[in-house]
Amino acid sequence: MSGTSSRSGFTLIEIMVAILIIGLMAAIVVPRLRTVAPDQKRKDFIAQLNGLVQFAWQRALTSGKVHRIFFDFDKKEIHVESVADKKDGKSEPEYEKVDRAYLKTSMDIPDNLEIVNFFIEHAGDEMRKFGTTDNVWFFIIPDGLTQEVTINFVDYDDMLPNGDARQFGLVLNPFSAQFKLYDTFKQQ
Repeated sequence: MSGTSSRSGFTLIEIMVAILIIGLMAAIVVPRLRTVAPDQKRKDFIAQLNGLVQFAWQRALTSGKVHRIFFDFDKKEIHVESVADKKDGKSEPEYEKVDRAYLKTSMDIPDNLEIVNFFIEHAGDEMRKFGTTDNVWFFIIPDGLTQEVTINFVDYDDMLPNGDARQFGLVLNPFSAQFKLYDTFKQQ
C-alpha cells in the first residue's frame, strides 16, 4: 500500500467563505423583502374600502333597506350602517352599525392617508361646506345605486421626486358600487 490518499471535499476555509457570502447576500436581500412599497398600502386600503362598499351594496339589495358608508374622522374609521327598524315613530331614520361575526364591517383609515375633499352628489365638498367635520357618509339604496362620491387623498408615505406627497382621487361608480383610482385630485 502506498501512503498517498486523495481526499475530495471542501476545506474549512472554503466552507467559511461560502457561509460568509450567503450571509452577506441575506443581509442585503431580506430587509428589501420586508419593506412594503408605499403604493401597496394605498392599494390595500382601496381594496378594503371597495370590499366594504360592495358588502353594503349587496346587503342593501337583499334586505331592502338603505345603507350608508360612515366615515368617522375622529376615530379614523369607516364602517357600514343600515336603517334601524322604527321603534318610536320618529320621522328621521336612525342608523345602526352593521356587525357580522364572519365579515369585517369596519376598517381603519391609515395614518399616512389624509382626506382632503369629500364630494357627494348634489351636495358639494362636505368637508369644506361645514369646515372640519367629525364625520361624513354616503348612501346605498335598495335598488342597487349609490350616491356619486369623489374622495381626494394625500398619501404621506409616498413622496414624489419633487418632495411633495402623492395626491390621488377615488371616484365611486354609482352602478357598480366600486371606487376607481385616479392619480390626481378629482372634482365632481
